[in-house]
Formats: sequence, structure tokens, C-alpha cells
Amino acid sequence: MRPVRRVVRSPAALLLLSLAPWGWLGCDNVVDVEPGPAVEVIVTPAGVSISGVGATTTFSVAASDADSTPIPSPTVTWSSLNPHVATIDEGGTATAVASGQVTIAAEVDGLVGYALLTVSTPEVGPVTSWAVDVPPAVPLHAVWGTSSTDVYAVGDAGTILHYDGAEWSQMAGEMSEYLFGVWGTSSSDVFAVGSEGSILQGTILHYDGTRWSEMTSGTSLRLFGVWGTSSTDVFAVGWDGTILHYDGTQWSEMTSGTSERLFAVWGTSSTDVYVVGGNGAILHYDGTSWGTMTSGTSEGLEAVWGTSSGAVYAVGANGTILHYDGTSWSMMTSGTSEHLHDVWCSSSTDVYAVGGSGDSGTILHFDGTSWSAIASGADGLLMGVWGMSSTGIYVVGEHSRVLHYDGISWSTMKRGIGEPLRSVWGTSSSDVYAVGYFDGTILHYDGISWTTMTSGTADWLSAVWGTSSGDVFAVGDAILHYDGTEWSGMTTSGTSYHLRAVWGTSPTDVHAVGDLGTILHYDGAEWSTMTSGTSEGLDAVWGTASTDVYAVGMNGTILHYDGTEWSGMTGGKSALRGVWGTSSTDIYAVGSEGTILHYDGSGWSQITSGTSVFLRGVWGTSSTDVYAVGGPSTWGTILRYDGTSWSAMTSLALPGLRGIWGMSSTDVYVVGSHSIVLRGAR
Repeated sequence: MRPVRRVVRSPAALLLLSLAPWGWLGCDNVVDVEPGPAVEVIVTPAGVSISGVGATTTFSVAASDADSTPIPSPTVTWSSLNPHVATIDEGGTATAVASGQVTIAAEVDGLVGYALLTVSTPEVGPVTSWAVDVPPAVPLHAVWGTSSTDVYAVGDAGTILHYDGAEWSQMAGEMSEYLFGVWGTSSSDVFAVGSEGSILQGTILHYDGTRWSEMTSGTSLRLFGVWGTSSTDVFAVGWDGTILHYDGTQWSEMTSGTSERLFAVWGTSSTDVYVVGGNGAILHYDGTSWGTMTSGTSEGLEAVWGTSSGAVYAVGANGTILHYDGTSWSMMTSGTSEHLHDVWCSSSTDVYAVGGSGDSGTILHFDGTSWSAIASGADGLLMGVWGMSSTGIYVVGEHSRVLHYDGISWSTMKRGIGEPLRSVWGTSSSDVYAVGYFDGTILHYDGISWTTMTSGTADWLSAVWGTSSGDVFAVGDAILHYDGTEWSGMTTSGTSYHLRAVWGTSPTDVHAVGDLGTILHYDGAEWSTMTSGTSEGLDAVWGTASTDVYAVGMNGTILHYDGTEWSGMTGGKSALRGVWGTSSTDIYAVGSEGTILHYDGSGWSQITSGTSVFLRGVWGTSSTDVYAVGGPSTWGTILRYDGTSWSAMTSLALPGLRGIWGMSSTDVYVVGSHSIVLRGAR
């Protein structure tokens, strides 16, 4: 039986009772009344931080009924919404399991109150290695092979794919490289050319059948095309009229006679080689020297291929297609104004050109008489084409797409997600969510593989957060909620501004922030607009309790919420993109120009990061193990803080990184451009 409360009656009330018609009832001055059901449950502390696996803290409950009268010694059912971070016993004592934040729930009479527990684990060692968990779905620029069971495709982020006749697989490559061309003489003699991402250093890789290794190119200029007649007669072309030749021993520069960018090379023999490039440039090599040919166009030419010296084709900008008959180049009617990036043919009556623009890919076919368009079904540019015969053709392009033609129909062999991933969060190493721009992209990791979830929207998504695997929020141009079974849209109180971050303390206390100072709050029933006091864009939100929340954004904006109102804090001028901490006296904010700020409970101060790149995400396991990620879309940066100083962790240079989250006892996940997912292991 629930304990009763003791009510003392006033003398006036006793007098009225004695004068009543029924007379004195013999009551004394104290009446026992059983409390009503709880209508308010308050858990204290509302937020608390503990350090170390096995560390404990005890929560207590204050419950009251409809008369606001405290319920003495209420019966409480305790639960942890994420036992992977901390467990809680029947007495309200929580025990740390791993770093992170966990919502503690206390139920009295069916009513639930919440508190937030933040766990740090200083005993956990740093990440020791990074690996690509989901390869970036980068543009593939070129394809070539020796047979239908030995095909190579190359692209951005050092991507080298190989097809063995059954499946495409990733080959080892340096992520700092852009690769634009591939060609070889056999499965043990393959060349790939490109450049280092940030410095445009001319790159040439060679595959000997076992591994890829870098060759000395002798040039600092980007290379676009490669072709040869044998392993001792290989040509590579690139920027500023660069033409290199490999004689089987070393690469040497040739005199091209032009400063135009050169994009492709092909020939019929070592004395009949063609190179095409910018402003309609076409060069010819006769085995002795390079000479200029009259193309009849000023359009940029990006590819060249043929079947003989009397049947050569060049394609380029604005649907340009040229034909060389052994005497002169002439313009062909392509029927398109789309840019064409590559050309290949099995005969003079079976020629393919590929290209496109925006979100559509173009495939043209020439049957010896005219060019006609073929439905590609591709939602992005197509950049490379090659085949073994008219019944075995491969096309590559954006989103790591690979198309195949078997002589009857085109089919998609491979396509990556390709969308930039902006945020990652999870409940454990077998329950991780990542969201991204475009098409409502949501990925889920179950501990074995990443899969695409059905979001039910095509809206852009910028952030993901939750309290458990059955209570996950994703925000962007919409607000979505996942109940453990499916994602569904939520009503957002009419805001039209993009939301860039979401965080909360419980299922009934969630904050979403975004453009023009937008702050929304969810109380478990509906979203409502809060007064932020700023018109600056807000990009991140994090806190330690419902009365201690921080939001950061443009122009050094830092806001604090004390449970009643938002107020501004002094933070500097740099745009801030991420915020995270271990307690109310240990909070980090990161942003533009390598900015890292630290809050000690009294004020924000700047920490030397050692970088000038834009930092966009921050997370850690303790005050001596903090990670920041960022970089532009072309290369990524990972920094680590050991409690004393920040240092760069990895040389991975592509692509840009946007979000980070992990579990202290297992893995750390980083997401970024081209849907890349990195995993850090300890």
C-alpha cells in the first residue's frame, strides 16, 4: 500500500464539524489521506558527468500528485535507455560502461521522468588506425581491361576498382590522388595517371599483377590520359601541353609544341599517335616529332579513339564529335549539346560516346551512318567507356557508377550512394546511423554492413541523434523520427528554415537548430519555436542537462540555455560547426580556419589546432582523447587532442570529412563527402 499523508485540520474546520446537524463525529485533529497518482516526476540530478568504466552515480526521484503534494517513498522503476553506455539498478545507481551520453528514466505510476548521464573514459587508448568502411562513391573517370574478367576503373580519392567477372572490388590506392586515365598491356602491366589532390603533382601508378606502386613521373603537372603500344612505349598527357613517354625504364618529357591542356591520347602504332585537348587542339606523332593538326573547332576535346588511321574519332564540349578519315578532320552531327567525355569503338560502324550534364548521363551510338542517343538510366555524368567487343561494353561515371552492355541491353553493375554524409550517431557499434544531403539519404550499420534505409523523403538531411534504437531523430529540410521500425515525418510547427543539428536529453526534451537563428524544441508531443535572440545560422547543439545546453554557429555565435531562456556567450568571430564535451566544465567547439575553442565553466578560450582547414565535427571519449574532423570537399583532416595539444592523425586527403561519433570500447566512425565512412580502431 502506498504510504499515506497526514493532514492536520484547522480549529475553524473542527468548529464547523461540531456545529453540523449530525453533530460531533469524534474526529481528531489528524486525518490520514492516501496520495493520488503522480502527475510530476523529477529526477535529480538532471544532468551529471562521471569518469571511468565502472564509475557510479546515484539518482533520486521526487514525485508529487495533482495537489502538488510530495509522494513519500514512491515506487520507482529505473531504466537506462542505452545500456551500452551505462546501466542502472533498482536503487537508482548507474554504472558506466562506455563513453557517451545516456538518458536515465524513472517511472512512477506510469509517468516517466528523465535525467542525462555523461560518461567519459580516460582509460581508453587512442585510435591507432583508420580504414575505409564505406568507399567513397566518387566519380570514376576511366575504364579499361584485358578481358571480361579483368577490368579496371579509376577515379577520385585514389579509387581503383577491379572486376573479376563476378564482382567489382576496391584495390589499394592512396586517397590523396585523383586518377583520370588507365591503360595497360596485360593484367600484370597496367598504368594509371592523375595527380595528387592538393598539390596537383603528376601521378603515375603501375600495377604488376600483385600491387600498385608509384612511378617517378618527372612532372609537377596533372596528367589526364595514358596509352601505349607496348610496355616499353607508353604515352601520358596532361596540363600545359605535357606529354611524357615511358621506354620501359623511365619517363621522360617530350616537346609537344603547345601549352594547351591535353586530355587524351590514342594511336594505331608508335608512329601514328593522336592527342587531343583544349581549344580544339589535336596533335599527331609520327615516331619522330609532334605536329599540330587542323581540327576545325575551338571546342575543348576530351577523348580520342579509333579503329585505324583512317577511322579516328574525337569528342568534347557541347556535343562536339570529329572524324578523321586519314586526310582531314571533319565535324559530325551528334544530335546533342551535352559535353562528351569519352569515346570508344569496336569498328567504324559501332562507336560509342559518353557524357552528360547535371543529373543525367548521355550515351550516343554511331552505326556507320548517324549518331543516336541511347537511354542510359544514369542520374549523373558518364565519363569513361571501353569494351572488349560490341557485346561487352563498360561505362563509368559519377557516384562510382558502372554500366554494362551485353549486346542486348544496358544494366547497372555498380552504383555507390554518392551523397555527402553530414552526420553520424549510434547507440552501439552494431547500431549506427548516418544521414546526408540529397534524396533523404539515411544509412544504417548493424555491425556487419552498411545499408540504405527508406527515409520516405527526398529532403536534404544534415544531422542525426537519438536516445535509443527506437527513438532517433534526423533533421534538415524536414524532421524525421525512427521508432525502431520505420522513419516517419514530424510536424515542425511551420518553420521553413533548414535545420542543421539535433540533440536532446530525453524523448521529451529535444532541440533542433538551424538557419537564421532557428531553434525548435520537442516536448514529446509537438515541436515549438524558441526565441534564440540571434539571426545567425546555428550549426551544432549539445549539452549536459536540460538546463545546460549550448548552440554554436556563424560568426562565432555561442548560445547557452539555462532551462528558461537562451542567452549569448562570448566566443570570437570564426564560424563554428561542431560542439561536444565531457562535462559542463569541459566543452569543445570547432570551426573555420582551424578554430578550436574550449570552455572551462567560466569562459571560452582558443586552443592552437595546428591547422587552418575548416573543422566541422568534434567528439571524444574524455578530456585527453578528443577528435576533430573537417577539411574542404577535396580533402579531409582528422586531429586528436591528448589533453595537452592537437596533432594530425592521418594523411588521408580525400574526401572532406563532416561528422564523427564512436563507442569508446570499440570503434569510431567518421563520415564525409561522396558517402565515405571511415572506421577508427583502437
